[in-house]
Amino acid sequence: MLILVVGIVGALIVSAALSRAGAPRSGDPVLIGAGDIASCNSPGDEATAKLLDSIPGTIFLAGDDAYDSGTAQQFADCYDPSWGRFKDRTRPAVGNHEYITHKAQPYFDYFGAAAGDPTKGYYSYDLGEWHIVVINSNCSQIGGCAAGSPQEQWLRDDLRAHPADCTLAYWHHPRFSSGEHGDTVAMQPIWQALYESGAELVINGHDHDYERFAPQDPTGVADPARGIREFVVGTGGKNYYPLSAPVANSEVRNAFTFGVIKFTLHPTSYDWEFIPEAGKTFTDAGHGVCHSADGTRLDQSADTTSAPAATTAPAPKAAPPSTAAELPFTDDFENGNLLKWTENHGLVIQQQEVADGAYAARATSSGEPAFGLARLGSAQNDLYYFVRFKILSQGSNTVTLLRFRTSAGASILGLYSSNTGKLSYRNDVAGTSTVSTRIIAANEWHTVQIHLHVAGDASAAEVWFDGSRIDDLSKTESLGTTPLGRVQLGDNASGRSYDVVFDEVKLDTRLIDE
Repeated sequence: MLILVVGIVGALIVSAALSRAGAPRSGDPVLIGAGDIASCNSPGDEATAKLLDSIPGTIFLAGDDAYDSGTAQQFADCYDPSWGRFKDRTRPAVGNHEYITHKAQPYFDYFGAAAGDPTKGYYSYDLGEWHIVVINSNCSQIGGCAAGSPQEQWLRDDLRAHPADCTLAYWHHPRFSSGEHGDTVAMQPIWQALYESGAELVINGHDHDYERFAPQDPTGVADPARGIREFVVGTGGKNYYPLSAPVANSEVRNAFTFGVIKFTLHPTSYDWEFIPEAGKTFTDAGHGVCHSADGTRLDQSADTTSAPAATTAPAPKAAPPSTAAELPFTDDFENGNLLKWTENHGLVIQQQEVADGAYAARATSSGEPAFGLARLGSAQNDLYYFVRFKILSQGSNTVTLLRFRTSAGASILGLYSSNTGKLSYRNDVAGTSTVSTRIIAANEWHTVQIHLHVAGDASAAEVWFDGSRIDDLSKTESLGTTPLGRVQLGDNASGRSYDVVFDEVKLDTRLIDE
């Protein structure tokens, strides 16, 4: 009898020790979700919503929830029929596409209190024994993300007030990414605060792919003891983005599978599993252990990762040379520099005026040129050029917004704001200008996309402004036969006065999704 009692007591002691050590328990909470989700033009969000139907738990959103602009109608027509059926268990983060609509108001209206204070868009909550932090990475909308900014100070205060063994954070723009948008340097101070507190995980979207990183510090140095593991999960269903060459510490990448990531949050450890849409085979799974701020592991279970399922995906495209723009080309300036441009003559990277994220390029002149040039990796007879821009001021002169050139530098066509503020272009081959009736409202963000087809007398231009085709500027032109070899951003002429900001530049051989 005595042996039996001792055995029972010993078992209880062992059981209690295992519990304190964070051994997985049935009923541990689940956090599941993705970013870059719903579009009325894609069935992808319906495919990922079907996965959620059979998985209980709290759903996170990593931003860009309703395309293309986060309007009330897009939330009602595109998001609500799929992921909207899980609204009562959803905790969202706001993306840049939500802020295309003024102050992301429909997003905050749709999710209500679950989205936090509409003037901030950041908040926190507890899930089991984990502390969860939701960050707003649209830094310009909330007073910045720099050290000392309101959000960064709130984050530090929140982490001190919630000293959990395990902390997870999610937001839209990734600090590190091998995807189309690349690293978002502006998020480094947020990483720093999380790193110093001993956080475990960061989840992001923005790049429409899946990527898992090894634990690393805020500067991208591998740190297996104290580092944060990041997941980019922009796989909610909108579309796919191509991958570039992997950046440091990238462990797993996939650019052609919609799906969701599931985290099971144990008291001092976690499991993750990427669950693909029906019909796809890519998966990724593993187990990690939480650590204290000084790097002490909080239980003795082993870190594990499973080998992703073999796929037949094309190899990631090589990283474009710094002196040539390979297509498709994107620069949202979130690297904080102009290294993607072959030449820069007066453009400045700044944070005072941005459309989304933390950085934009600015061309300010009282007489000197302010422009950049990008040389295409290969000449093109068809090219689409997309720019988001804001005219802060303009003298009684024209101001060029963008220009197409040959490889030798000869100008083919330039798009500009006339001296009366109308969207216009000049055919520099024929020496003729066309002024539309469309007024460019000052101090407002706009988008413009122009398609140029070079084929002698059968050449043509097509222009879209704020998503609408401009018939005045969409017509046959005689543009010669020399292919397009360079593009220009800004105005190369002297003697003009203007202040223009550019954010999000894209080039492609097909219509660019705005």
